[in-house]
Amino acid sequence: MFKKLLLVIGVGAAWNVSAQQADLNHLSSYSTGTPDAAEVVAFHAPSKRGYFTSAGANTLTIINVADPYNTTLISTIDLSPYGGGPNSVAIFDTLVAVAVEANVKTDNGSVVFFNIDGTFLTTITVGALPDMITFTPDGSMLLVANEGEPNDDYTIDPEGSVSIIDLSAGLSSATVTSVDFTAYNDKKASLKNKGLRIFGNNGLSSVAQDLEPEYIAVTEDGTKAYVNLQENNAFAVIDLGTKTLLDLLPLDYKDHMAGTPSIELHTLNTAISNWPTLGTPVYDGGQPAVSLGGFSGLFFSEAESTSNSQVFYA
Repeated sequence: MFKKLLLVIGVGAAWNVSAQQADLNHLSSYSTGTPDAAEVVAFHAPSKRGYFTSAGANTLTIINVADPYNTTLISTIDLSPYGGGPNSVAIFDTLVAVAVEANVKTDNGSVVFFNIDGTFLTTITVGALPDMITFTPDGSMLLVANEGEPNDDYTIDPEGSVSIIDLSAGLSSATVTSVDFTAYNDKKASLKNKGLRIFGNNGLSSVAQDLEPEYIAVTEDGTKAYVNLQENNAFAVIDLGTKTLLDLLPLDYKDHMAGTPSIELHTLNTAISNWPTLGTPVYDGGQPAVSLGGFSGLFFSEAESTSNSQVFYA
């Protein structure tokens, strides 16, 4: 996404509680005057400064927005010593983190740390093509979505991953944990059956190569991260306590006009322990056993159903 303008964060807002709608009023804009600029923005509230990345110029720019009607340039930092271009910026307290891809995008990239004045602090190596970065709510960890895009002719296809930079002991003692998807490489068929889109390089890419983390959301309690796997129409769930991958969940196709269903849960076959199994699927190195019992089929009763309630017999 390439832009010439950075819209200033300061806006006037009137909140309509009954309609849950905010009226936003434009105050001013800051113009970079260059293309491929102002892609990702972060705001440091205590100092009233805005920070934005520009991929074309390979820079991080700091502006003063204390007066939102009159934004001024503080400084522009050249990021070329650290790599080929920035993809994201995030701030916690006085720490500014910038995701910078390598000069060759299929090589491992970096997260470059500055203080709020733009003074360089350190660089930490992460995965290939680091995209979105975000701090956990308490600032103890920085999460990096390493997209791992292939080169144009697919001769090099790095694995996607999520780097977890542990900052709990301070930046000087930071450690990095890489959460990857190699454990699913022998489960491609089951993932596709589950609804994930695995298609890279005409189907020749491994699961770990084909999954490309792009965006991360962290729960308010900081215990889990949900990672968007955009090209795969899925997302990953990461346990931040153990720094491990919990699951890969497909988004599939959904009819959002269908309304909200209601569900009644019935537990079957609880009276008999050690319920027998029908067998174990053998593809992808084996799957969980299929137990006897439960629903073996459903019959839809059209005569007893209405537009708001559908009746089935099992």
